[in-house]
Amino acid sequence: QYKIHVVVYYRRFYDWIHSYYNQFNKLKEVKHPITFVEWLRDEEFFEQRLLGYSVAVYNRFKEAPGIFNVSLVNMHEDPENFNTNARFACDHMDNAPHLCAAA
Repeated sequence: QYKIHVVVYYRRFYDWIHSYYNQFNKLKEVKHPITFVEWLRDEEFFEQRLLGYSVAVYNRFKEAPGIFNVSLVNMHEDPENFNTNARFACDHMDNAPHLCAAA
């Protein structure tokens, strides 16, 4: 039996949503991109976009069967010194001291 531990990285909503919009325009290669405000006002897709936000993802995994633990890591705790790889390897990879040291 595996113990699945999900790690979700929290990003402030206003940073995340603007980044999501930029990725949307890059990946879709939109010929006539809409403005950020127009994109936010598109009610049909807004609820779907929110499903990808870290808090919603965290909540879904907390309720998912077979998940042992879900951690929410605040990327803004110490922004000057935050290292995603080191934080993940050292805080969430049990029995992997060499991976932590390498990160």
